[in-house]
Amino acid sequence: MTDKKKPQIRKKTLARLAAVQALYQVSQTHEELVDVMRSFQRKPLELAPDNPLLEEMEIKLFMQVASGTHKHAQKLDKILVAALPADWPLNRLDPVLRAILQAGAYELLFHHEAPIKVVISEYLDVTHSFYSNKEPAFVNGVLDQVAKQVRSKDF
Repeated sequence: MTDKKKPQIRKKTLARLAAVQALYQVSQTHEELVDVMRSFQRKPLELAPDNPLLEEMEIKLFMQVASGTHKHAQKLDKILVAALPADWPLNRLDPVLRAILQAGAYELLFHHEAPIKVVISEYLDVTHSFYSNKEPAFVNGVLDQVAKQVRSKDF
């Protein structure tokens, strides 16, 4: 019997996963983001293989995505409203799915050093950590629309 190892998740993906988890926690508990971010530096990520600690990740990316998404949430929500299908109002989104879309939109809007395909692929990986049905395809479609809005010259 062979011992199969769990697939390794890239450090940047873990940072994005942690940012989404932090954003979700803030949205549900109304804790201060800075307190939640500090706690993520001390506890393992439960949804990641082998439950790594945040110190092993790219902390800078985690902090940029979590704090930037939180700071620009209203602007990101307006972008998402324009990208969502007409029959999917923003308030209908599951809170985790909304955090994923907000974080992806944040990176597409503010982190032009990351190629569009990379950002979308990373958030698809994050989505797969939470969902196994149609949600990854939904995230792909919405983030593609966001990219066309905010980075039209890159297409």
